Amino acid sequence: MGACCSSDSESSQDFRKRKNLNADEFDGPIKSRTCTDVQYLVLFVGFIFVWAGLVAYAVSHGDLKRILEGYDDCGYICGMDNPAFNNSMIPRDCSQRDLTLKNKLIFGRRCIPEGEGAAFEIVAASDVTEFFEKAAKDVKVCYKEIVYLCLFALALSVFMIVLYRYFAGFLVWFVLISVVIVCVGFTAYLWSQWISARQTGDGAENKKTTYFVYAILATLATIIILLLIFGMRKSIHLVAHLFYESGKAVQAMPLIVCQPFVTFVAVCGLLFLWIYFFLWIESSGFPRLKVNAERITFKKDEVIQFARVFNVIAIFWMVQFFIGCQHMIISGAVSTWFFTRKKSAVNSPISTSYGYLFNYHLGTVALGSLLIAIVQIVRLIFSAVKSAVKEPKNDFTRSLYKCFSCCLYCLEKILVYLTRNAYIEVAIFGDNLWTSGKRAYHVLVNNALRVAAINSVGDFILFLGKALVVACSVLIGFKLLQNNDEINYIAVPLTIIGVFAYFVSHAFMTAFEMIIDTIFICFCEDCDMNDGQQNPYFMSKGLMEFVEKSQKVLRVGDATAEPKSQTSRFLED
Repeated sequence: MGACCSSDSESSQDFRKRKNLNADEFDGPIKSRTCTDVQYLVLFVGFIFVWAGLVAYAVSHGDLKRILEGYDDCGYICGMDNPAFNNSMIPRDCSQRDLTLKNKLIFGRRCIPEGEGAAFEIVAASDVTEFFEKAAKDVKVCYKEIVYLCLFALALSVFMIVLYRYFAGFLVWFVLISVVIVCVGFTAYLWSQWISARQTGDGAENKKTTYFVYAILATLATIIILLLIFGMRKSIHLVAHLFYESGKAVQAMPLIVCQPFVTFVAVCGLLFLWIYFFLWIESSGFPRLKVNAERITFKKDEVIQFARVFNVIAIFWMVQFFIGCQHMIISGAVSTWFFTRKKSAVNSPISTSYGYLFNYHLGTVALGSLLIAIVQIVRLIFSAVKSAVKEPKNDFTRSLYKCFSCCLYCLEKILVYLTRNAYIEVAIFGDNLWTSGKRAYHVLVNNALRVAAINSVGDFILFLGKALVVACSVLIGFKLLQNNDEINYIAVPLTIIGVFAYFVSHAFMTAFEMIIDTIFICFCEDCDMNDGQQNPYFMSKGLMEFVEKSQKVLRVGDATAEPKSQTSRFLED
């Protein structure tokens, strides 16, 4: 691995042109790489420098104490020694007095002189203050239980990964059978209610019609679900195999599930820094006398106004950048593991993936995160405009609003999904985002049924895993704490436990989901490049057996047919 923008041999683009990446040339993720999307890395670095410059400008004209301590009508920070303003700017009431060092109460970012009457007591002794005091006491009383249950959530999340490793097939079919039973049971219930309403004859006509319509819709939905399960049965078998293989990848690289925690710490640090910058920007401004109100205000100039907007753009782009780095690291490590024939001998795949990212592909992540951030910002602007204007009275305008909002939402989800899979192709072949995105798109389109199975059955199983971790943690916490008389609000510790359990389980399941997606793309590329005979597969024995069973169905029909790629042919099974 060389320094950034260096390569010892041909580029991956030239490599791909030769023989369509045959197995005799391909021995795993490309090692001789070049920097990809460098111009966007330059843009990203320049963006950070401009961001820092704007924040520095805001700091030079701001004071955090205006936010934290508040200021009075004279523009003086409450309870502090203040520099004198220009005489032409001082309101008449401020000419011979200074109340900033007197006893005061901060309310709504304004200085209010502390009084002796009931008004001060009403504001100071608010219900909100009392609630937070009791909540803090509750946390102190049961902090041991909170810590134990947080550790329990962590252990249960690990246990769920183990379950996916050894009981993937059972879990997949259990979920599908449960869905079928629920659909059939609900449909039967609706038909029974309709029959009962007809026989008794004491119900309203619209009630019978409602049951009849719902029963027909439920019947159609149940039939469609049954047909989909039957049609995708082999793809569902692949989902079980992918869960099993993902568990093996975690077993071989246990530290890979810690990557979401690294990202979480980085994003938390970024959010803390962003809030700090936000406070400085909001506290900045130039003192101006508001003539009508006879008080000092701090007006923001064009640069500070631009800093506000820039700060919002920064948080969207930076968060997506960190998430993109996580996807690239996980996909790089898993693809290295997958395309190693002797998987027990794989050498430092995670550190190798880090090296590829920082040496070659930061620009690609910067581009991918920028595209997602742009769509998110457009959605934010649209929501702000929609909130600012009056509710349209015209039905067509309302429908147009909803349609546009839905289109933006779908565009964001599609872009996030395609970018994730493009990162996997980047990790394997080392191409730029556009080339990798096109290849990922063709892989996904050629395996549409399998993608549908993974995104429906697979995601639902992962969701059930998260729900199980959260539910078990909260229920056990409720049983442990329900008889503790020292607790004022049992919801407070249970909320802390539930939130922690969700974030922990979400981190594990997010990593596992990315592992599944990576193995799926690697599986498709392996099928496309190799035939299992002259060019042996990289995949495990279990996946090979799955491919062999699929090909038995295809051989008779393909004897006289035009040759197709493996990934295209699998659509027919």
